[in-house]
Formats: sequence, structure tokens, C-alpha cells
Amino acid sequence: METIVRIDSEGKISIPRHFRELLDLKEGGFVKVKVENRRIVVEPIWTTADRFYGAFKVEEWPNNLDEFMVEAARKWHTKRST
Repeated sequence: METIVRIDSEGKISIPRHFRELLDLKEGGFVKVKVENRRIVVEPIWTTADRFYGAFKVEEWPNNLDEFMVEAARKWHTKRST
């Protein structure tokens, strides 16, 4: 899939809506921009929180978030290993 976009006077381009929707890019999100073999590559970046959103059901907010995260990761890993 490809499209042509215009570069504005400040060097900005707009990512077309269908690409943003396809990749679940939201306002305020981040992308990595790099040059590879004379090509500009724009790559989405998601935070760890974005990647794991909804992965664990939380019955009540934990008192110690560090201990909760360790236990949640242990349970997740155990599920994936079986």
C-alpha cells in the first residue's frame, strides 16, 4: 500500500488516515524516523503500557505496583509457556 503526500513549507508531511487507522496511530503517539539507503522510514513506536493494555485483569489497585507487575509478568509468562 502506498500513497503520495505533499511536504509543507516547514518540511512536515501528514500520514493519511487509512495508514494511521491500519497501524492504530493516535494523536500524541510517537514514530521513529530514519534514513535507510536514501529512503525515509517512519516506524511506529508503542510504549510498554500500550503493548500490555488489557493483558491483565486487575481486581483492585495494588498497594505495591512493582510487586504487582512482577507477579503479573510471572503469570503471563506461565500462561504462554504452557
